Amino acid sequence: MNSHHARRNALNFFVRVVVFSKNPVIFLAALLLLPRSAAALLPFPTEALPGTEISSNWPPNFEPSGAVWHTGLERLLVALDNGYVASMDPDGSNLTDWAVGGDLEGITVADPSSPFVYVGLEHPDSILEMNLNTGQVTRTFDVTSWMTGPSNQGLEALTFVPDPDSPEGGLFYAGLQNDGRIYSFRLPIASSSTSTSVTHLSVITPVGGRTDLSGLHYDDRNKVLYAIFDRSNRLRAMEANGQFLSEWTLAGRDQEGIAMAGDRLFITEDSGDVVRYEPFPFLTTLSAVDFNDDGTVDAADYTLWQDGLGDTTVEADYLLWKTHFGESIASGSEAENVPEAATLLLAVVGLVSVVMSMRHRVRRGINLE
Repeated sequence: MNSHHARRNALNFFVRVVVFSKNPVIFLAALLLLPRSAAALLPFPTEALPGTEISSNWPPNFEPSGAVWHTGLERLLVALDNGYVASMDPDGSNLTDWAVGGDLEGITVADPSSPFVYVGLEHPDSILEMNLNTGQVTRTFDVTSWMTGPSNQGLEALTFVPDPDSPEGGLFYAGLQNDGRIYSFRLPIASSSTSTSVTHLSVITPVGGRTDLSGLHYDDRNKVLYAIFDRSNRLRAMEANGQFLSEWTLAGRDQEGIAMAGDRLFITEDSGDVVRYEPFPFLTTLSAVDFNDDGTVDAADYTLWQDGLGDTTVEADYLLWKTHFGESIASGSEAENVPEAATLLLAVVGLVSVVMSMRHRVRRGINLE
């Protein structure tokens, strides 16, 4: 049974319990024990509102789509529907651009120390390797064998997920607007400077039946994958394998792309706007501070944090480690050792039923001894 069906069945179970029980205690227990994915739709964080538009001085023909924060340049890069790639400061100033051509929908950075960025092209769905020093496309990786949608419903989002065990340094995640799925690819960006071979690895379905995926961003420091769904106006946080973490309603409309830098969230909109929201309360996962990858956040991880401070770790990691100290990553999913919600609810229901029965018998004068 996949996770979507499991969540639906769990939700149906809770509904039946609530409907057929008139006991308010059971009702409250059911609400408290709702599956996380059924109860985690959050409003957009008020502390990040109202947001600041940073594109007011852009040329009128700019149509922003995908976005990425380049940590090496400390600049925001934006892919534009009308074939341009633009670079700017976080307040939108000092704008520079390159004419690439085509319907550009996504952009990502694999190695911040290199001059290359990777741009998502819609129709024919491809990933372009672009040299920022020259403004030229150096390679084209064709992904049409896996992700081709109808007109304006093709490759719409792109991000890079680093993996130190990968010979290429990580994987590319590309979002298909037509079916709302994420397709992962391995491209020879480290092993070759000329090969255009593509290895398709997997497909992630964030939400069954939800389409119009328009933006992706992988937060490598916190190990969280973010996805924007334009039509449903949602920002979804997941683990790299698609495991649900949280979800927010979005503050604007017609969202196209997403980028993150520190506590700043950048959203590009089809209307031509780029909006910066801050501070945004980004999520973290246990693997971000399980530095020795043994499945538990413990003292050994603190030692590795201390040894790597200033090189592989930063001061802020200590706060994350402290918050998650003692927690474990169970069975590949980042969850504490907590009983299944349905099992726990059955125990609560049973206990409450016994108590209510005893109270009823006491009222009728029955000796319980």
